[in-house]
Amino acid sequence: MRSFSGARAVLWLCLFLGMNEYFCGNLYGILEAVPLEVLEVIKKHSREITLLEIGKRECPYIFSLAQCDAQCIGLFVGGCDKRAVSLVTREQRKNIILLRPQKVNYDTFNKLAECEHFDVVIIHDLQLEAGDLKPITTAFLKMGDHVFIEATTAYQSQIYSQLHMTAVTRQGEKTLFYTHKPKTVLQKARFTQKSRRVSPRPFYYIKSDFHSKFFIKESLSKPLVWVNGINLVTFAMLEGIYPTDTIIRSRIASLQKRYVHHNDLVLGNIIIQGDRLIPIDFGDKRRFIKSSICITAALKAFKEGNTRLKDPQKWIDNYYQSV
Repeated sequence: MRSFSGARAVLWLCLFLGMNEYFCGNLYGILEAVPLEVLEVIKKHSREITLLEIGKRECPYIFSLAQCDAQCIGLFVGGCDKRAVSLVTREQRKNIILLRPQKVNYDTFNKLAECEHFDVVIIHDLQLEAGDLKPITTAFLKMGDHVFIEATTAYQSQIYSQLHMTAVTRQGEKTLFYTHKPKTVLQKARFTQKSRRVSPRPFYYIKSDFHSKFFIKESLSKPLVWVNGINLVTFAMLEGIYPTDTIIRSRIASLQKRYVHHNDLVLGNIIIQGDRLIPIDFGDKRRFIKSSICITAALKAFKEGNTRLKDPQKWIDNYYQSV
């Protein structure tokens, strides 16, 4: 396990190795370096990746990580520093998504793990209750291929070690734990889908390495190249605050002519990549809905003054009833 005297030592090493582009500017008024161990994993990928950073009110690495070839998702627990939203809006970052769920628990993180796949996950100390730490950490470990978790107490370190994580670096009172286990299965197609109790095996598989990533569905004749980002339903259910609803509405409107022949252009078949929307799941023979109907319903759902951030479950239920 490596030990460094502070951020300056890490900064000097990264500058020496040519990694200075991966450092935050002044998002929170300080210079905070992304740990070298995280950078080393990121730089092994020769393809675009999806990164998830989870923090309590702050995700200090998000703007630095956005300089990588990656779709970067910041999940703020317990509120969000408004400076993050204003900064990403001002700089017009095209590969950042900000999520700010008002309430989170084990079920929240487990559902996220069931329906999304992240190449790299970075989790700061969320100050979880002792009884919640182990089950929620178990959900974290199911979110992606490479998982880093920050420990600031001896009890946290004990739990992470019990879960077969390895301490890779220590800086001050913080110890960074890491584990790598390829995630090969998605239990759900979207965040709101009910868990399957009848089927003995999942329908969705992932095959990924540092150079390629494919989505495998039993009903498809061949694997599909993975689309980075997160599902638009996940964005809605986790109370995404960036991109704004205004940006999303404009992107939805632009889909009208380009995807007129898509037969199921519902929110659950759209991936959000920063300020871009990418439709998926073309040609599903089980459903046929005119794209114009789907787009009209989506535009109405994201109109100004909607209730998405107040009651996302009711909002998504109302949307699906309209299509």
